[in-house]
Amino acid sequence: MESDTPNITVGVARTSVLVAGGRTLATNSFIKEQLKISEKLDESLIPYYENIYKKEPWSSNVLDEKVVTFDPYAYFFCCTKESTEILLDQFEQFVNMIPTQFLRNQFINSLFSKKGLHISSVEESKKYLKENCTPIQSFSLAYSDLFTIALALRNKFIDDFILNNMKDPSTQQYVILGAGLDTRALRMPFAEGSTVWEVDFPHTFQFKEMVMNEAVKVIPPISKAKLHRVGSNVLETKQWISSLEETGFDKIKKTVWILEGLAMYLTDEEIAMLCQAISSISASGSSMLIQTLCIKKGIMSRIISSLLPLPLKDEYKSLTDKPSDYISKCGFTNNIENLKGDDLSSRYNFSTVRGFLSIEADSRSASEVIIKFLFQSTKCFNTNSLFLIMEENIKPNIPAGVARTSVLIAGGRALVTNSFINEQLKISEKLDESLIPYYENVYKKEPFYSNVITEKIASFDPYAYFFCCTKESTEFLLDQTEEFLNMIPTKFARNKLVKYLFSKKGLEFSTIEESMKYCIEQCTPIQTYSIVYMDSLTIRIALRNILIDDFFMKNIKDTSTQQYVILGAGLDTRALRMPFAEGSTVWEVDFPHTFQFKEMVLNEAVKVIPPISKAKLHRVGSNVLETKQWISSFEETGFDKTKPTVWLLEGLVMYLTDEEIAMLCQEISMISASGSSMVIQTLGKQGFMSKIMSSLVPTPLRDEFKSESDKPCNYISKCGFTNKIENLTENDLCKRYHFEFARSFTSMDSDSVIGVLIPPSYLPKCVTVS
Repeated sequence: MESDTPNITVGVARTSVLVAGGRTLATNSFIKEQLKISEKLDESLIPYYENIYKKEPWSSNVLDEKVVTFDPYAYFFCCTKESTEILLDQFEQFVNMIPTQFLRNQFINSLFSKKGLHISSVEESKKYLKENCTPIQSFSLAYSDLFTIALALRNKFIDDFILNNMKDPSTQQYVILGAGLDTRALRMPFAEGSTVWEVDFPHTFQFKEMVMNEAVKVIPPISKAKLHRVGSNVLETKQWISSLEETGFDKIKKTVWILEGLAMYLTDEEIAMLCQAISSISASGSSMLIQTLCIKKGIMSRIISSLLPLPLKDEYKSLTDKPSDYISKCGFTNNIENLKGDDLSSRYNFSTVRGFLSIEADSRSASEVIIKFLFQSTKCFNTNSLFLIMEENIKPNIPAGVARTSVLIAGGRALVTNSFINEQLKISEKLDESLIPYYENVYKKEPFYSNVITEKIASFDPYAYFFCCTKESTEFLLDQTEEFLNMIPTKFARNKLVKYLFSKKGLEFSTIEESMKYCIEQCTPIQTYSIVYMDSLTIRIALRNILIDDFFMKNIKDTSTQQYVILGAGLDTRALRMPFAEGSTVWEVDFPHTFQFKEMVLNEAVKVIPPISKAKLHRVGSNVLETKQWISSFEETGFDKTKPTVWLLEGLVMYLTDEEIAMLCQEISMISASGSSMVIQTLGKQGFMSKIMSSLVPTPLRDEFKSESDKPCNYISKCGFTNKIENLTENDLCKRYHFEFARSFTSMDSDSVIGVLIPPSYLPKCVTVS
């Protein structure tokens, strides 16, 4: 079969091919369920059974007879080595989103062990699938159970929607926009006299017809409808409407419209225009079904988006959980009905499987997902509209690409800020006026702080709270905590640490499962941070914050210093919370999606906590390595190379290679006037304890670090930043601030957080901190 199947042409979406793979698994599951009922299959199933199933009986073990559907043609689109390559690329992309090598290997092992295979790495799994499996067998092994279920429910519901319309003999017109590799026009029992129109790009139909011309010789269609394929961009409405009319479309007759997996690739304006065009030629009694995917900007959505075989979220142009907003403008407004995922599972009496990332260990699974569906049924002029949406109810949502590090460090800063307020209240019941907004709006509701932070190292970041006050940030923290605990070699030692953590709060827990359950069900996000956030990390963040804040304050006192640049700014809020003087300017540089989230949060936060900074703020959405781009943006917004500049690179350089750091520092040096200064904060690697400490630091762990040096001055000095370099270990910082660092097994002299404060060599002042 493989040699006779054409290659997948350029322009045919990978999505369509991979969805065909999922439909093939569902179809094989359908046959398997039929064979359980009777050894004698219905005559219509025999061609598929004899020609496909007996050779490739691979199915999904998470589907049952309640949700399976029969799509005998899906197999022909995904029975090639090329489709396997597409699957493996997607599989690798998903696995690489799991934050650590340990968890990635555990996930792969869990996936393949269900099939009796002992494979625990991406490389091994890809090699095995390529060398030992047929394409469909590969799909059965590497296809996500969660996506298989989502696809099965979606297929079942849409098929039922069309079958219900078929019961009305007056409904004889069906239009599938963005048809892709949909085969309903052949596989569903359309009555004689009916017509189905499919609309999609010509190259898609060229591939589809090439495959289907061979497939129908093996599996005869059961449809008796006429089929017209219209090669057109769906947005070229005049073109395809004209083609419909030329082939018998009648505006005065009822029409069933299907838009499956299309709307997410269109902008809101394009969807509104498309729906308006549909509305203009739809007679009373017509119906329309739109299936779209709402991927909100959070970590769970990232995981779901990676499960879905598509060119990922960055190709989506409309992200909304209320498509009715733009549909209603076209008159589709009446009788809106909402059905959640549980309702849909109940409709088909199907129990949803939980947790595609469930890793078998003596702890809470790394991540558990229950897929949610939202169906909205709308009527207008007797026109039904249906929306299928995957959604998460988490606000504000943390978008893909915003590092877990930034959010979790914000949690640490929130604890330090609450500790600052707590210490101020010890001194005086009457707080400084600048602290009142935070005290009244945040602290009184969430007074949870770190009991290891004293007034000597506490700093005030009133905006940190707003980045980590969601359940999603709690999930980040609990995943990170579990990840760290699982690095402790024995269950006994893990439970002892859990007991120690919670006993400090007067709670009696001695297992990871109990503690996680308590935090999820009983605690607010900040309360959870106060319980499970490691004291050692809180101290590190506090020391780092106060040192960098002090560095800024010293520069602020120098009235000749009015330019400040924060590279890799992330969720840093100094531009708002520090007393920059009028006439000063702060530039922040980071990826656009990071700033999109940051601005969304801070636009609300500043309504509660007014900024004290009087500086102008310019956020430049750019990769920090694209130096020409952000330097050009600086110059366009007033940056002056002849004036001294304060540069901050906090938590950035460990993600860059030595060569990238050298290049970046060289560019900074080129535009830094005499009197400028620079702070670099990074991490060093010194032995086993550093590995453990790296898990305490809420990052995607050491395997994502590209530079590991205890002496960043080595590459900095090559750019001329050489004067008065001073290295300060954490113990040195403790002495500087007269703070006694509580020494536990998680703090060792050999581990250091390295910060470097360096101006160019020709400048008079220079400090290095490690």
